[in-house]
Amino acid sequence: MFKSIKKYIDLWIIVLTLVIILFPVIWTFFLSIKPIWVAFLSPPRLFFTPTFHAYWSTFISGPYSMYLLNSLIIAGSTSVISLILGSLAAYGFVRFKFSGQRMLLFWILANRMIPPIVIALPMYIMMARIRILDTYLAVILGHLTYILPFSIWMMSGFLQGIPLEMEEAALIDGCSQFGALVRIIIPISRNSLFATGIFCFAFSWNEFLFALLFTLYKAKPIPVAVTEFWAEMTVGWTEIAAVCTIYIIPGVLIALFLRRQFIRAFSLEGMNK
Repeated sequence: MFKSIKKYIDLWIIVLTLVIILFPVIWTFFLSIKPIWVAFLSPPRLFFTPTFHAYWSTFISGPYSMYLLNSLIIAGSTSVISLILGSLAAYGFVRFKFSGQRMLLFWILANRMIPPIVIALPMYIMMARIRILDTYLAVILGHLTYILPFSIWMMSGFLQGIPLEMEEAALIDGCSQFGALVRIIIPISRNSLFATGIFCFAFSWNEFLFALLFTLYKAKPIPVAVTEFWAEMTVGWTEIAAVCTIYIIPGVLIALFLRRQFIRAFSLEGMNK
């Protein structure tokens, strides 16, 4: 009897949690397909004739398809670079001993704790002098300053869970240190790489400050471009809802397709297999 009651309580807790999480997303989607005169009715109208004018005006006839591509290029490039450099740095910290190792690792982690605004303005001045503002490179470098330390910290924890004996066996069989890394460590830690890559992508995908300071038009991502709907007299709420609806799709797809790797990475099985 008690187990049956507990089962129903757990079920209702899950349902309530899903409602709380999904309600803003569903509300945003319905707002994006409402006619403008329906969107501002109070109380809200539940039944209406849907329209996709907001999607057409933003992504088809408007420039937001380009801004979406900019976001994909910036977030994807930042994730790949962070994974490559972060994995190599984490491997060095885990497998090699050198003077000042703990201090250097603490300094890298401390960089992640610095508010982005502290380094944004000096970086803006440097990028303006070397003339790379409003380019993908400028935003990617800005994102790497705080995403790369996170990648090193994450991968260090994952690599510590891989037994050293497996790598030593590869060295005895004739592998070089780099060969053992490529043939043994990376395949074993692929789930960890997927999990770290998801976090890196999410941080870069949602970042606003560096994108705002370092871009003007050509490399502008959606988080900055969506602010253009705020005018002096009106706000394009349906257009904002349409952009937000499209903007969350890549993150949802990545989470759906890589959810198993993400779960395994944070389990004992994911760290040792």
